[in-house]
Amino acid sequence: MVDWCREPAEAATIAAFFVAHAEPSYISHSELQFGRAESMSLWSDTLAAQIEAQAVGAANNTATASGSRLALATSAGELAAMAFVSLTPDVRRPFATVEDLLIAPDTRGCGLGASLLGWIETECRDLGFHRLFLESGADNHAAHRFFARQGFVQTSIVMVRDLERAAVSRAAPLDAGLVDQQFLIDTIE
Repeated sequence: MVDWCREPAEAATIAAFFVAHAEPSYISHSELQFGRAESMSLWSDTLAAQIEAQAVGAANNTATASGSRLALATSAGELAAMAFVSLTPDVRRPFATVEDLLIAPDTRGCGLGASLLGWIETECRDLGFHRLFLESGADNHAAHRFFARQGFVQTSIVMVRDLERAAVSRAAPLDAGLVDQQFLIDTIE
């Protein structure tokens, strides 16, 4: 069964599910932008609290066509998959964004993910949205294949430069006839 989450009391269970099933390969730019992850391979130690707060907000969102919503899929009465969805209606071509889609490993390959995504697409279409976007961590190759099978296509590449940990140094050009300066970027991990 799939439906929008309407019970803020489910937030702790949702947060525990997210933390249990979100591998580091899941981390994408928005996890870095909003503090869920410290780096491309390390989740924040406040991840559970952040997800719980977002789940409460989504469950309390009674708007039918704006804000963040949370779709939940259950199997045998247990949470088996979830997806945060942001709805953006006040633009020329209203769109929705699947910000997070997590499926319990023991239910993968059974069609649950496709059902959840199909349900989200239908809900968004019925609400008047024209496009459905999503993002996926660069190393989350199984998810990329899944999304491609569902009809999604890559539209951009997002890159990041960590200004807190990067140092720029000047070096002599390799070929002074080709360039005036060469910059070597040393990224400190």
